[in-house]
Amino acid sequence: NRLPQIIEINQEDSITFVMTYEARSEDPPLGRLTFDTNERNRNNLTIPIKGDDIGPELVVSPPALDFERVEAGTPKSLLINLTNTGQALLEISKMVINGSDDFTVTINDVDPNQSPIVLKDPDGDGEDGVNPGEGFEVKVTYLSQAAGEDTGEISIENNSGVEVIKVPLVANGASACIRV
Repeated sequence: NRLPQIIEINQEDSITFVMTYEARSEDPPLGRLTFDTNERNRNNLTIPIKGDDIGPELVVSPPALDFERVEAGTPKSLLINLTNTGQALLEISKMVINGSDDFTVTINDVDPNQSPIVLKDPDGDGEDGVNPGEGFEVKVTYLSQAAGEDTGEISIENNSGVEVIKVPLVANGASACIRV
């Protein structure tokens, strides 16, 4: 959009401009907005523009998993979605579960702890990392051999602004109440 040729601003008045930016590279946005003025000592007014660094942003949904009651010896799986809502390539460098060994994670049916190469192309598109606007699923499975509450968390190391994302996990490995 173009501004009108002349904008009159009376003394003590103000005007607001809204600028929209669309990234076309990974470089931080820089620029300036210059206005010609009729002020005696200043022929123009320049406003510098500097945007935040453009980078990846990892969003995890849901942010926590509750497996509720699960009978001991019976596996239950839930999914979490990891999405790159940023403007640059997201790289996942490590994904581990801290806490109970009764939780496991897989990406495309591969355990990233046993085969970390799956983290190089977690969305399976044939290219390294996760492009902006893209995402992938992580299957989290709970399998307990004994009754009682289990807790843990998935730690996801990545190159976004939050270098380690943590996803809390909880389950109650319950014994069957009635066996027939």
